[in-house]
Amino acid sequence: MHHPSPTTVVRPLTPSDAAAYVALRRAMLLDTPRAFAADPETDRGSDEAGVRTSLADPGYAIIGAFEDEALIGAAGVIRQGGRKLRHRAYIWGVWVRPDRRGRGIGEALVRGTIEAAREWPDLRVLCLSANAEQPAAIRLYERVGFKAWGVEPSMLIVDGVEYDEVHMQLRVR
Repeated sequence: MHHPSPTTVVRPLTPSDAAAYVALRRAMLLDTPRAFAADPETDRGSDEAGVRTSLADPGYAIIGAFEDEALIGAAGVIRQGGRKLRHRAYIWGVWVRPDRRGRGIGEALVRGTIEAAREWPDLRVLCLSANAEQPAAIRLYERVGFKAWGVEPSMLIVDGVEYDEVHMQLRVR
């Protein structure tokens, strides 16, 4: 098991981190397009003002990993709206810079989103999905307790290629 370096700081982002997140978000969408439904041209995470507003929302969090004050990875979690769905939240946008992978940072980020979501009253279930062709990501989610419950065929089409998506869930209470 790899652990983040002692110089890696994992913490919730604040509205003042919005510009750093927008830069990281663009890098993640360009680096791994098949891992994200968003694209750089239309992504909400590429709007700094919108990110700043979202980070102030009590049902929304982005956990960031920093080294030497530079944002090197992130993972988001958002609570569902509506009375019948408020027991659910979704983890999204998990990514670590390629030169920092394999050191446990992704797992620390996902654990950070789980901790943040556990603070939300009445939350019972965390959900996420991963590209079926990214077994390392799926193994990471399984290590922290997620269980696959289904595969959605042809969820994404990137450059004409169809990709299946593995849907996973973790009961938090």
